[in-house]
Amino acid sequence: MSIKSQSQLRLAVQAFQAGKLVEAERNATAALEDEPRSADALHLLGVIRGVQDRHEEAERFLKKATEFEKRNNFIFFNLAKSLSAQDKDEESIRWHKKALELDPRHAMSWLNYGKSLFKLNDIGGAIAAYDKAISANGNLAEAYTNKGICLRARQAFDQALPLHQVAIKLSPNSPEVWRNHGVALSDLNRHEEALNSYARAIELAPNHAEAWNNQGVALNDLRRHEEALTSYARAIEIKPNYASAWNNRGIVLAALKRHMDALECYERAIEINPAFVDAWSNLGLALSDIQRHDQALESYARAIELNPDHPEAHHNKGLLELRRHDYLSGFKNCLWRWKTKEFLSERFDSHIPRCEPGSVRGRILLRAEQGLGDEIFYCGLLPLVSNPEAKLTLSADLRLHPILKRSFPSVELIDRKDTASELIGGDYDGQAAIGDLGYLLGLDKEAIQSTRKPYLIPNAEKSSQLKSSEPILRKGPICGLSWRSKNQKFGQDKSIQLPDFAPLLKTPGLSFVNLQYGDVGDEIAHTQSLNGIKIHQINQIDPFSDIDGLLSLIDACDVILTTSNVTAHLAGSIGKKGCVLIPYGQGRLWYWHHDDDFSFWYPTLKVFYQEDPHDWSSTINKAADWIKQIF
Repeated sequence: MSIKSQSQLRLAVQAFQAGKLVEAERNATAALEDEPRSADALHLLGVIRGVQDRHEEAERFLKKATEFEKRNNFIFFNLAKSLSAQDKDEESIRWHKKALELDPRHAMSWLNYGKSLFKLNDIGGAIAAYDKAISANGNLAEAYTNKGICLRARQAFDQALPLHQVAIKLSPNSPEVWRNHGVALSDLNRHEEALNSYARAIELAPNHAEAWNNQGVALNDLRRHEEALTSYARAIEIKPNYASAWNNRGIVLAALKRHMDALECYERAIEINPAFVDAWSNLGLALSDIQRHDQALESYARAIELNPDHPEAHHNKGLLELRRHDYLSGFKNCLWRWKTKEFLSERFDSHIPRCEPGSVRGRILLRAEQGLGDEIFYCGLLPLVSNPEAKLTLSADLRLHPILKRSFPSVELIDRKDTASELIGGDYDGQAAIGDLGYLLGLDKEAIQSTRKPYLIPNAEKSSQLKSSEPILRKGPICGLSWRSKNQKFGQDKSIQLPDFAPLLKTPGLSFVNLQYGDVGDEIAHTQSLNGIKIHQINQIDPFSDIDGLLSLIDACDVILTTSNVTAHLAGSIGKKGCVLIPYGQGRLWYWHHDDDFSFWYPTLKVFYQEDPHDWSSTINKAADWIKQIF
């Protein structure tokens, strides 16, 4: 290289180090014109283009540099970075390997190599690369952060958090380190602590859109919906084409039952990123909420086309198929629930083989899942296990054991807590979650409908004793009332204020009995003071702990009015006449379908659907009129 070229290149490097990119580019270009085979000039121009996010040009300069210099690992390193920035990660990995062959202790090469492997979903390879980076430079905070991200991707949340804590100690003024620390805390449902981390990230970088977005997620998880909307609005203000923030805003609006607004947010997210799988899946949910089921199925299909292994899309599609009575496909797609984050805590890994369709024979362990109402509901499938070669053991909440022992004497019962561990003993030929019975038995609508009849047997002696000891139960007609759900996800949607039952409570000649569990004394007293109607509490029955007693009390009633909760399942399972109030939107669980007059699963229960997501009055009036007609 001539003295003139060397001087120009030296000036270019000095300008680059001073952040004067235009001057650096001018001098590097002059050096290259003087010496077209200068790998150093080509390298610097490639680096400048990379800093300017002009990665295709950077790639051309850097590849040209490799033609003239084969021993400079930094050229290979920067070329790999440029390729990764264009999502050419397979090619990027090849150049990272070349760089690492020249300098196996270059920490940043290992770090960026790990990033490319992670983008290609090679989580194990990425973790190994980050370990190499940490070995080469134990003070590299980003390596700890990125390894933590990998462990979170494997859902090893407890192992991830300590790595993020190390990163904070190494780089306490990095907003990105604090943001990822917050995400790790949120993964452990430590949302309040996560908010502190996001606040620190935002303090360090007020325009950090991702931190505002993550703060919104934590606020939504804490049901602080309006605050979450404010956070998403700030994220979108900073970064208008931030698809994730638009998607997350839609999730909050859906929780607030602003379904059309949610729909618009998902559509905006997809407009920004047509390959955004989560947004397609959530769009399906929003369309399903407003009863546009065919379009919802199309959205789920698009999500699955983009990512055939997307658990939520398959699961949501399955739930909608079940709601539409497409049981064969619905039960199969709902197998994906075990891979969703929502069902993470219920996963069961065991040495016992999983049952396959047609293999419900021998000694089979059926595991309880979800809530108490779900346990009761899925027990309705037990009579359909007609194989005489099948000997069933059912894990169930201990509160249900007296009922199940009476109703299914041939089924062995164990405590649900015993199947919370993969170490469960027993010589079983197979195991399955009870909710998978529909799939394993290949049930369709006709098979289910032909066997719909009461399947739980109340304690007749207890029912008789209640009537003899409680005068109100001999007075008749008696209406049992239940108005709340404690479902963690949809309980608020499924619950009603007791005073809203006023149209029914004022019915002449009708007496009322409380079937609602929990501390409801004050609410009952308040309702009685408003309406002058007594709601009797049967103190010898605790509706929460004594489910067998609650079943007998329901049996002693003439009719029941309830929301979608345990009371509804108990009443339907014994064939008690009654009506169920079903919410609008996602709180409308699949087994209440969308067009039933009387419940498909519980034929003695009349179904009343909420018409306005913010108002129960018309639904309650219709249910009250139906009950009045009976008596």
